[in-house]
Amino acid sequence: MVGSSIVRQLHIGGLSPASLIFRTYAELDLTKRAGVQAFCAAVQPTQVDLAAASVFLMNLPKAVYDQHTLPTRPSHS
Repeated sequence: MVGSSIVRQLHIGGLSPASLIFRTYAELDLTKRAGVQAFCAAVQPTQVDLAAASVFLMNLPKAVYDQHTLPTRPSHS
C-alpha cells in the first residue's frame, strides 16, 4: 500500500517503473545488516525509498484501534 503510493508518485514525477528495484521482506531482510550491505554493493542503488509499515492494528476491534491511533493529549499533573 505505502510502497505502491511511492511508486505511483515516482512515476508521476517522471521516473520509469522499469528503473525501479523491488525486494520483498523474504528476499531482503532489512534487519540483517550483512544482507543489506551485500545487496547495496551488488546493485549499487542511487536512491533508496524504504516503505515499511506495521499493519497489525487493522484487525483489532475499533475501540482498541482508536486507543492506539488517536492523538494523545498532554497529561496534567
